[in-house]
Amino acid sequence: MERITVWMARVGFLSIAACTFGLSFDAISEVAQQTGAVDPALAWIVPLAVDGMIVTATAVLWTESLSGRGWHMFPLLAIIGPAALSMWANIAHASGQSLLAQVLAAVPPAGLILSLELVAWQIRRERHISHRKGRRRARPQHD
Repeated sequence: MERITVWMARVGFLSIAACTFGLSFDAISEVAQQTGAVDPALAWIVPLAVDGMIVTATAVLWTESLSGRGWHMFPLLAIIGPAALSMWANIAHASGQSLLAQVLAAVPPAGLILSLELVAWQIRRERHISHRKGRRRARPQHD
């Protein structure tokens, strides 16, 4: 049963990541174009850079955590900064709309960060459990 729930969580994460990226892509690229932040022909690259930084920094943070080196400030800031930018751009995309529309606009970047952390939590838990099982097996048996 646990294998099924682990599988469901990972498929859920991939589904959430794809959905949030698609929604956020539209908002960020449109805001980048409307604000004149980049040439309109290059606006599609901005969400790739923003979400790419989040994914890359998360992978580094996971690697550090799983190797036992713990959390470091730089990769954490490299997640928080782009996530805040993504949230800001998504909310700005809904400016002039109702408060509910603006709150809903914040869901894609928040969903990405939350789903990334849930998968990381599950991986850390699995590793902790397998580490404990390994220590039990390594103990000498006393008669």
